[in-house]
Amino acid sequence: MFETRATLLMRLNPGSDSRELAWEEFCTLYEPIIAGFARRVGIPLDQIPDLVQQVLTGFFAVQPRFVYDPSAGRFRGYLKTCVINEARRIRDRDAASRQRERQRPRLDEESDDRWDGEWERQQLTLAVQRVREHYKDNTTFAAFYAVVVLGRAPGEVALDLGISRDAVYQARTRLLARLRLELAHVASQMGE
Repeated sequence: MFETRATLLMRLNPGSDSRELAWEEFCTLYEPIIAGFARRVGIPLDQIPDLVQQVLTGFFAVQPRFVYDPSAGRFRGYLKTCVINEARRIRDRDAASRQRERQRPRLDEESDDRWDGEWERQQLTLAVQRVREHYKDNTTFAAFYAVVVLGRAPGEVALDLGISRDAVYQARTRLLARLRLELAHVASQMGE
């Protein structure tokens, strides 16, 4: 399980005994958001790993001096600024991208919606993974996933899985409640 963001940031400090594990957790939480955002703003696919690496190594370099102050803003906003600055640097470095700039999304106000979308997508992905891990009964999770995520009709799902329609509705209700709890937990871990 991931620890709260403030605790995780403290564990990243050079003197921490669990620094390596903390960096692994940090990367697991934030790499997908950074990469997804980069795709959404038109960074070429071959340059996205470089962007992710630059943002993470940049934070790694400043992290010993980094002091998290919630009153100054959310970590989410700080990380977004780092990613946007690196995306701009990549675009400026690539002369060909200047010619295509008009075709790409701009890195300004529009970026907020894209960043928020990636942030929320990662939260949902982690929450669904945790729900899946919690429910070892694959039929229950399969029914939930088919109806809620894939949008299939409960009757059709019941036939496919060999269970009653009522069991499909129960799976949907039970796992949606669990998913809400997991989303709240993930949001608190990621700094909402």
